[in-house]
Amino acid sequence: MRLRYIDESRTPDIPGNTFHFVLAGLSVPEQYWQEHYRQVGAVKGKYALAAAEVHVAWMLRPYVEQQNIPYFDAMGYAERRAQMQRARATEILRLRRSNARHYKQPRKNCRQTNGYVRLTLTERRQAALELAGLIANWGIVRLYRRVH
Repeated sequence: MRLRYIDESRTPDIPGNTFHFVLAGLSVPEQYWQEHYRQVGAVKGKYALAAAEVHVAWMLRPYVEQQNIPYFDAMGYAERRAQMQRARATEILRLRRSNARHYKQPRKNCRQTNGYVRLTLTERRQAALELAGLIANWGIVRLYRRVH
């Protein structure tokens, strides 16, 4: 038996901002699942992402707030998170006051990236590369993709 993870990427809004629909999946023989899960957990733990869902598209985006926080790279994880939460709350409040319609997407962006805010873009890229390299070396894994 093989265990499968399947995910889709699409635009649920009509009209959406894209006409693409992507369905991707990964399957692993069940006898290897625990070991692979442990390996992914080790990489996530290295980057303090144990509780975060791995979502590479959100990980690889630059976060403007980080660029505006002086010495962000030199801070510890807790201070980075606190500074990011402060910067984001200030921006969301500003947007909400100026135009209620324009703050919904930034609020969604904040929710989606909350698990990664303590990492710099370089650290997020490195985590994604390590995870991709890990999966690439699992010779028994099958990847599926369908694009419309």
